[in-house]
Amino acid sequence: MAEPNLMNISHHPTHFVSTEGGIFTGKGVLNSPLSLFLVQATIIISLSRFIHIFLSRLRQPRVIAEIIGGICLGPSVLGNIPGFTEIIFPKSSLSTLSLVASFGLVLYMFLMGLELDTGILLKGVKRVSIISLAGIILPGILGSAVSYGMYEYLMEPERQKLTPFPSFLLFTFVAMAITAFPVLARILTEKKLLGTTVGLMTISAAAIDDICAWTLLALSISVINAGNPFTAAYVLFSITIFAIFLLVPVRMILRKAFEKFLGSRHKMLTQMTFAMIFVMIFLCAWTTEWIGVHAIFGAFLVGIIIPRMGGITVELTHKLEDLVGIALLPLYFASSGLKTRLALLNDWTTAFFAVLVIIVACSGKIIGCSLAAKSSGFPWRESLSIGILMNTKGLVELIVLNIGVDAGVINERIFAVMVVMALVTTFMTSPIIAYVYPPKYQIEPKAPRKRIISTNEDVADQHILLYLKDNDSIPLLANILQMFRGSLPSSGRLFLNGFKAFTDMDRSSAIMVTTQSERIIENDSTLKMFQFFGKLIGAITKSFIATTRINDIGVEVDRIAQNEGCDLMLLPWQQNDETGDQRKAVTSILDSAHHATVGIFVDNRLFGADAIVNGTPFNGITLIFANAGSLNDREAFKIACQLRSHVKIRIPLTIVHLRSGTANMESDLIKAAKILNRFL
Repeated sequence: MAEPNLMNISHHPTHFVSTEGGIFTGKGVLNSPLSLFLVQATIIISLSRFIHIFLSRLRQPRVIAEIIGGICLGPSVLGNIPGFTEIIFPKSSLSTLSLVASFGLVLYMFLMGLELDTGILLKGVKRVSIISLAGIILPGILGSAVSYGMYEYLMEPERQKLTPFPSFLLFTFVAMAITAFPVLARILTEKKLLGTTVGLMTISAAAIDDICAWTLLALSISVINAGNPFTAAYVLFSITIFAIFLLVPVRMILRKAFEKFLGSRHKMLTQMTFAMIFVMIFLCAWTTEWIGVHAIFGAFLVGIIIPRMGGITVELTHKLEDLVGIALLPLYFASSGLKTRLALLNDWTTAFFAVLVIIVACSGKIIGCSLAAKSSGFPWRESLSIGILMNTKGLVELIVLNIGVDAGVINERIFAVMVVMALVTTFMTSPIIAYVYPPKYQIEPKAPRKRIISTNEDVADQHILLYLKDNDSIPLLANILQMFRGSLPSSGRLFLNGFKAFTDMDRSSAIMVTTQSERIIENDSTLKMFQFFGKLIGAITKSFIATTRINDIGVEVDRIAQNEGCDLMLLPWQQNDETGDQRKAVTSILDSAHHATVGIFVDNRLFGADAIVNGTPFNGITLIFANAGSLNDREAFKIACQLRSHVKIRIPLTIVHLRSGTANMESDLIKAAKILNRFL
């Protein structure tokens, strides 16, 4: 046998990397596939983020900016610039871009499966099922009626021969019926609706909608790819058996394994655990691709079967979401945008069908879900709100459309029509729901505990709400809480309510904070420290979490203070505030707090420096009551007297009370400013 010529092999350049030198040898900046891909990724990510800066001011989800960014890179906008497409997105590079984008989509579908908590399906299952089925059947039927016209007038005769009408009909049914669960979850979180009855019903119905839609899509793909009914039946049977295999025995084995090696409590996942999860993702994705459906279904199923215990799903999401959401997913939108030619909407027939599809999609979802919600006992305003929210399409619709155009079920003209529909239905959700279902019509707060400034010091309880930014907040509050515990009478009880906010609204892990709040509270390190310290001093503790923008923290804090009947809010002031988040959070709380006295607590001893009060060095504790009013005046005075009379205090204590409407308010403000100025 002749030996291979190793010398000749070694001199051949690889497919992706240039071995002939760089710019100093006269080569262009895009002389290799790798350098071209890096430039493409830079442009794609930068453009989508730039557009998001402006759309975020309109409270639109990031997916809108990414879809628009992808369209702008295609032939609809920047593709009209001479040489842009040929230089930046040549046809020879699209296979590499599409491959990396598909890889990102597989990981995203895994995250989507993680985000879909099947436990929420059990909440009001009868009403949820009615709403979900109505939101699938009515828009699907109306969309099927429109599909005949699109098939006859927008599909070329050659394409009609390759794509039978039943396949096109089934695909259109799915495209019209689907609801984007991830985008809907972000809108509900943004509008603070996940804690309301409307939000819980909508997210549960969307979860069922998603599962049904993906099942129908798998059916349509199997029919399209099979070519004949018998092959389609084999494909459908195989994917059903595989899904049952994953959802029942494999899921049980995973749960037992996680309980054994990680315990019921949260532990850090090891690299080996992550490696095994990735192997499962890729293996199951390959299996569904091999069966003849699509790789994304395997990844989605793996996300569903990961045990919801010990904060595992949150940790997995937190480790993957930045790579997928920032670097990989925008590539998928760009790959989709390069196929989108809005110029195809320039004739009256196509424009008519574009408007008709939007009307049918909106009316089918909104009317179907609204009537179902009304028949389930919801008032008209809540019913209409559920219908509007269920009309969200977003990224999931785009995934379905790309699968359809890649499989040859729809052409570029119909693809452009449906992309416009997906954009309009997603863009309209936030402003319309803000008008139809404003905060005053949302969840009614629990009746607050009546706050009484008792003159009988033997029966007084103290209810305190603590804002916990991170683990560093606990030692700041430890000393002052011990004083409160010691200052209470023997029969008094100390109730501590700890609140932690997650302020990054774009993260999937932040969305899970709301949908899986009990698990997060149980495993969050800051809240566990708070609960441990509360038990240590004999207090009754209760923990709260919320996903909110940092400028809206005050609204959440005030709501909890009202519901729990808190007398006092304590905000720890930390020395280091490089990002300015502490200042924004405290400002928001001071602006929104109407149901409790606000105390800003500064422990100067922990900072190792002296605060300056009227020019006098001071090294102790400063407690600033910054929310004044007639009731709060008395409450602050009562707290000050309790702390001053506490015999165990052996350190300096300065209490600055900002009294409204008094001659001393200006001097009090100056005094407080001098104290805080040392730490700003």
